[in-house]
Amino acid sequence: MTPRNLLLLLTLALVARPLGAQQVIKRPVFDSVQTAVRKSLYALRDSLQLVDAASARLVRDRQRASDALLRARARSIAGRCTVAARMAVESREVVVRAGRPAPDKRGALPRLDRALVELKDQLERCSAEFQALTAPEKFAELRDYGIGRGAKVQEAIRRYEPSVRLYFDQAVGDRYLPNLAGAGATPSRE
Repeated sequence: MTPRNLLLLLTLALVARPLGAQQVIKRPVFDSVQTAVRKSLYALRDSLQLVDAASARLVRDRQRASDALLRARARSIAGRCTVAARMAVESREVVVRAGRPAPDKRGALPRLDRALVELKDQLERCSAEFQALTAPEKFAELRDYGIGRGAKVQEAIRRYEPSVRLYFDQAVGDRYLPNLAGAGATPSRE
């Protein structure tokens, strides 16, 4: 064996070793029902993230913001809660219509159904409360108690997430991705 061939063989061995740990990951293939459920639940997730972010902005701005800005934050939360409540109703309809998982041994569908009803109720309350807090005479109440009302809807979102994770695993056969960084990173936009 010539030194050139030995060097070539040694280089090949060193390069091939790191490649041995790599593997090709297949993307799951979904049927039409799974795709509809997945798309609906991810759309709801995205609208819930907007509610959560709007509530966090209110908390952030509470101490140093003007009353007009806080009222604008309250209007934003009210609007986002209204949209998310509609999305919760639509997602519930899609999930119930899908009838998945077929053998529901872990009770994922009834748990998600209850969680969606509770979430919708909390979002509707959020919308009504924050819409009422946009009145100029309610600025003190908004500054003092608005944060607690925003925290209630955030808690409702956190209580919903375990149910959707279990259902997603059972009905779609894939992992539910609750948070993704950046715009356009939503798996429903494939």
